[in-house]
Amino acid sequence: SVRHVTEFTRMDFEISYSDSSKIRDTLTELIKYITSYIIKNHTKELAICGIELKEISSIPEITYSKAMTKLDKADITQGLDPTDERKLCEMTDSDYIYVTQLPSSTKHPYEKDGTGFVLLSQGIEIARGGEHISDYDKIKAKSPDIDITPYKYGLPPMGGVGLGVERAVMAMLKLSDIREATFITRDFNHIKP
Repeated sequence: SVRHVTEFTRMDFEISYSDSSKIRDTLTELIKYITSYIIKNHTKELAICGIELKEISSIPEITYSKAMTKLDKADITQGLDPTDERKLCEMTDSDYIYVTQLPSSTKHPYEKDGTGFVLLSQGIEIARGGEHISDYDKIKAKSPDIDITPYKYGLPPMGGVGLGVERAVMAMLKLSDIREATFITRDFNHIKP
């Protein structure tokens, strides 16, 4: 699809003794810094491409349940699909929006219930994060197939986020296909670089 590639680059960070709010604040500062750096150091390239980036002061947030209400979705257990992501982005005046308090997910079994979030931009998810379960018995019950030996000895409360670099570039530059934001695309049609 225009949103997926076989190989991608992701920037992850974890923060100990943190909660979802602090993780989002850190991600927001990262997005602000990257945008500001590009605006200050690459005005010529932006002009050649006909792209106008705006400085970011803050990123609005909406809870998952409020987002589902805005989208008029009765079954809130299904999650956000690409159409929902596009609609939510169209409903805001910002280039970015956080959807917070995501319900428990089988996709991320180590995520503490209700702490997950996604960052949307230009109708696509560019980042996902949340707090991790740090209790050994809880993580063992949720994730019996994962090696959780470190949890036996105690881990601090922590959380993190993964930012899809190509998706972030695609959204920032308002590209229509993720392959345009990928240095060397590998897919079914391009196996060798």
